[in-house]
Amino acid sequence: DVPRAVEDAFQKEFPQLRIVVARTEDAFVAELPECEILVAMKIKPEQFALCRKLRWIHSPMAGVTSLLVPALVASNVTVTNGRTVHSLPVAEQTLAILFALARRMPACFRFQEEKQWGQDEFWLPGNKPFELHGKTLGLVGLGAIGHELAPRARALGMRILVVKRDPSRGGELA
Repeated sequence: DVPRAVEDAFQKEFPQLRIVVARTEDAFVAELPECEILVAMKIKPEQFALCRKLRWIHSPMAGVTSLLVPALVASNVTVTNGRTVHSLPVAEQTLAILFALARRMPACFRFQEEKQWGQDEFWLPGNKPFELHGKTLGLVGLGAIGHELAPRARALGMRILVVKRDPSRGGELA
């Protein structure tokens, strides 16, 4: 759901546009006949059939498969996505999780909450914190997130392995 603050910010930035945030399915369907620009993650064929004026659909996500109903594919409606919009924050979040796991932060927080020292458990085999340096990071696919994550992980001394659907296309890492 779009936060009201985002809705207000868009309306302030673009006062010449009529911006509608459809918060229910009924409201969404009611707006489709007059809608020219649609931001959505999915659309049903019967909903797309209602779109008389639609020129552009934008998905805030990278994937657009749930938008690609046959009538849309056959139409002149432009479809765009947010492929690179979240790549840097997601790459950084991934690094944060890698650090948290390597340094055993969930266990640290649990010990702290339980008011326990926890050092004896930390040094048991398989429980010790470890460095990311020298570890291997496996990436399934090499999209925008992988392109942001790989050089950052490499800077930590990690080895990068990538599995791609089509190894002949793209994929050069910085």
